[in-house]
Amino acid sequence: PRADTALGVQFNLPVSIELGERFVAHLNGGFGLARRAPAGTRRTSLDTAAGAALVWHARSTVNGVLEVLHATTEDLDSFGRMRREGSMVVNPGVRLALNFPSGLQVVPGISLPIQFPRGEGRFGLLAYLSLEHPLWGR
Repeated sequence: PRADTALGVQFNLPVSIELGERFVAHLNGGFGLARRAPAGTRRTSLDTAAGAALVWHARSTVNGVLEVLHATTEDLDSFGRMRREGSMVVNPGVRLALNFPSGLQVVPGISLPIQFPRGEGRFGLLAYLSLEHPLWGR
């Protein structure tokens, strides 16, 4: 959260769609409203996000993933006016699943996010690790 945010609310709606045996699409859209109070002013800002992911089940424990996210943020500029900025991220990657008899699933992944703020491309490398375990039995 931003240091100047006093109170906010966020809403996101996810939808998943199976596209045959090997593909799944995930869609997510939402918005956030925040009451900002920089330099004694009070303004409400609206941030938005829309994302989509296509997951390819290459094998039962190997997935290819292509994610796209478009987000906008609204903030005060140096003149005290609300300005909206947007960016888009395209994130191709791969993830593996290591399944254990206890029900624990370890999911390492790596991706190459490309961010497009104001028309310029920025490249990155993202590695992640997810540990997933059922809360009650299997």
